[in-house]
Amino acid sequence: TLRCYNEKGKLVWKHETGLKGDDAYAHEAYRYVADGDGLDEIFANWQKLTIALKGDGKVLWKDKTQAHHSDYLVCADVDADGKIEFIYDHKGCDAQTGPVYIVDAMAGTIKIKIDYRRDGLGHAQNMAVGDFVPDSKGLEIAMCAKNGNLHLWDANGKLLWKRNVPSSLLSKGDWDGDGVEDMACFALGANVDGMFSVWNGKGDRLYAISFLPSPSKRTWNDEHNGGSWSHAMP
Repeated sequence: TLRCYNEKGKLVWKHETGLKGDDAYAHEAYRYVADGDGLDEIFANWQKLTIALKGDGKVLWKDKTQAHHSDYLVCADVDADGKIEFIYDHKGCDAQTGPVYIVDAMAGTIKIKIDYRRDGLGHAQNMAVGDFVPDSKGLEIAMCAKNGNLHLWDANGKLLWKRNVPSSLLSKGDWDGDGVEDMACFALGANVDGMFSVWNGKGDRLYAISFLPSPSKRTWNDEHNGGSWSHAMP
C-alpha cells in the first residue's frame, strides 16, 4: 500500500497495489515535477511493479512487467527535448540482467533502453544522471555495480567508457570548480571496499580517498586509477 500524508500527519489518500507475498516488497519512492506544473509527481516500485502517480493519487501509468525491484529511480530531461524522462531498472536487482528503461515520465512509453549487462556491468546498484560531457547533446547516464565498476552512457544509450573502480553509490557535483558536473563514487558497506573517488566526463580520475584498512583484501588496478589501490593492510 502506498500512503500519502499531509503536513500534519493526516492520511490524504492511499493506493492499493494488490501485490502479495514477496511481490509486495517495496523498495524505492521518488518525487519530481515531471510535467512542469509546480506539483510533484510520485514514482514508486515494488518487487513486480513500477508506478507513476499525480500528487493527488491519480495513477498515470503502471509497469506490471517489472521483473524485480529497481535500486534507483531518477527523473531528468535526458535527450534535451524539453520533456522529462523517468529512468529505472526494468529487470531489477535480483535479475542482474538489465536493461534500464528511459521512459516518458508522464506516459511510461519507452524511449531508450540501456543493456548494461551487455556492456559489462553486473548487479546495477546506483545511478547519477548529469551533463558530464557538455559538448554532447543531452545528458549522460552513469551507473555502478553493487560490487564496483563505473560505466557512462550518452543520451542515446551508447557506452562512452567504463572504469574498474570501487563503487556502490553515485552522486554528482562540480568537484574541481570548472563549471562541469563530475561523478562521485562512494564504496562502503555493500562491497566493503572503503573508497571514495571523483571522475569527470572523460573518464579521468580527479580525486580519491581510501578508508583503509578493509576486510576485502582486494586490489583494484586500472590504467585510469593512477596506480594500484590495495586492500592488503591488516
